Amino acid sequence: MPPKLFGGLAYQDEYFTYDEETKRSVDTWWESVPKRHGKCPAEVVGPIMYTQEEMEEIGETWSTIQDYVKDSTLRFATGDLSIEQDWDAYLNDLKMMGLEHFLEIAQNAYIRMNSYHY
Repeated sequence: MPPKLFGGLAYQDEYFTYDEETKRSVDTWWESVPKRHGKCPAEVVGPIMYTQEEMEEIGETWSTIQDYVKDSTLRFATGDLSIEQDWDAYLNDLKMMGLEHFLEIAQNAYIRMNSYHY
């Protein structure tokens, strides 16, 4: 969204001035609409609701994985890690942290959430 816009509603403030920078930002956003239109994924997964037992089982694992992914993303972006040389080790580390077990629980929770009929 361009600055001062949220949910398609224009920001209204008597002190707001529509300066050149804001105009460029808004124009760029509007120019990008045709490039994005109709290219949404068929399905978007929202937040997954876990049971208390699932949260107890995956809580620490998920926290560890999130921290590792954030740190690794930064290291890949800055060149401290190389995608060509370090990617397999990165994936192996995630596996060792319990990513597969976490994904199994997340998949079961997702299936459970989508089995409800409204």
